[in-house]
Amino acid sequence: MADADLALLGLDERTGLIYRAILTRNTASPDDLARAHGEPVDVVRDGLERLRSLGLVHGLAREDAYTAVDPRRSLRALADAKEEELLRLRQATQPLARTFDAGMTVSETGGESTIVVRGSDAVAAWFTRLQQEADAEILSFDRPPYALATANPVEPEVLRRGVRWRALYVAESFTHPGAWEDARRQVANGEEARITAELPTKLAVSDRRTAMVLTSLDVDAFEAVITTAPALVEALCALFERYWAGAVDLPAGAGTVPAPRPETGPTSDERAILAMMAAGATDALAARRLGISPRTLRRRTQALFARLGAANRFQAAVAATRRGWI
Repeated sequence: MADADLALLGLDERTGLIYRAILTRNTASPDDLARAHGEPVDVVRDGLERLRSLGLVHGLAREDAYTAVDPRRSLRALADAKEEELLRLRQATQPLARTFDAGMTVSETGGESTIVVRGSDAVAAWFTRLQQEADAEILSFDRPPYALATANPVEPEVLRRGVRWRALYVAESFTHPGAWEDARRQVANGEEARITAELPTKLAVSDRRTAMVLTSLDVDAFEAVITTAPALVEALCALFERYWAGAVDLPAGAGTVPAPRPETGPTSDERAILAMMAAGATDALAARRLGISPRTLRRRTQALFARLGAANRFQAAVAATRRGWI
């Protein structure tokens, strides 16, 4: 099974290597695999738990170890489950299309140029529509909660059409598994992304002509205003630019851009750590998103402080700003 096939299961390269390793050994502990592959134990354990959630391995109750499930059974079960999901998706198409055609519970307010939409389906449909209709630019505030999955399947196609995409994130945007990696992949694909400490709401603006701003962030009662009123759209664009100016660049994924020389600027890892620090992420959250253990994060953070001549996060942020690193 090729690495690309493992990716169909939602496994990243590191977890795929862990899976191959436990298939070879049949049974192993996180400590054994960590020593064999030079990975942090916490990272290996997270990978094994991901494999366990997919039914690819079992945890042994009486010892800190995992054992592989015969892939002839486990992978077939996963394939059957995927086929069932696809069937349900096809069956759901027509009812959802009727919902869309019926106006998605739209009520008019403030004239023909402004409407209100209610419900997660309606909000998600309008966000997709704004992306598909964009010719030049998308501006977005990306923060929880989400009407759609955190990964945006429409964005790669929009970027391929040459649309400029600028997105602002907060630390909480990356609490879902894989969200940090997805965002960095989008940056590698051409998205311009920055991270900030807070965002007031969720926002999407298409070509500076149509804007959607959420007026309710209750996941069970999403509500959004959609407007083409020039004064409102201009005000929302100005709000975006104000937050954009004070945010920190989100680095692309590892291997997508060359790391700068240490004496001329921060490494890719240091940029990622600075971005998470600027967003106010805790050490635990930052470590999970960067795919390293908290101990490794603390070691790298201390090394970064030493480079910057800083004793704490605040001093590091000031020093990094003076050097033009953020």
